Amino acid sequence: TYNADYRLLHRDGSTRWVSETGRGVFNEHDELTWIDGVIMDQTAARARNAEFEGTVRAIDLSLATIEYDLLGHVLRANRNFLDLFGYRLDEVAGRHHGMFCEPGYAHTPEHVQFWRRLAEGELVHVRSPRGELVLPLHLDENVPPAGADIPMHWGDEFIGAQLGINAVTQPAFCPDSKQPELKFSAVAIEP
Repeated sequence: TYNADYRLLHRDGSTRWVSETGRGVFNEHDELTWIDGVIMDQTAARARNAEFEGTVRAIDLSLATIEYDLLGHVLRANRNFLDLFGYRLDEVAGRHHGMFCEPGYAHTPEHVQFWRRLAEGELVHVRSPRGELVLPLHLDENVPPAGADIPMHWGDEFIGAQLGINAVTQPAFCPDSKQPELKFSAVAIEP
């Protein structure tokens, strides 16, 4: 079995990115007789991924962002955040969120409970200018703390058939598939 991603030139001179998966088919003498596989065009997916990465880079350049682990320790802070608060990364990395709070607040029951509730999945409000959702919060090491992975839509078995993130983001559709485009939107997540 093999997998390979590569580019090909189309007849019109444009580049196509493809993903090929296949396996060798052997005869009774254990000799390779042919290759059985499939090639899928990944050009549009690569273009969307490049656009998404550009959006993430633009956000990182224009907003002050900080990421925390599940216990509230700083994983990463971008240059805008560090400049805004007058720190270097080595001064904040690994330190607890409490270092940014007023003196004494980091050890209050309110602050300790805040991080405990986040880790345990409390209900949160997800708001944007277009609408609001109430969702259970589940922290996941695969989703950065500064991000949210919210389904675009779901059925009655999940929180009563709300519209998902489509309810609070721009209504954009892929012109080819007519499916909702990847949603990348600024939202407020509050207890």
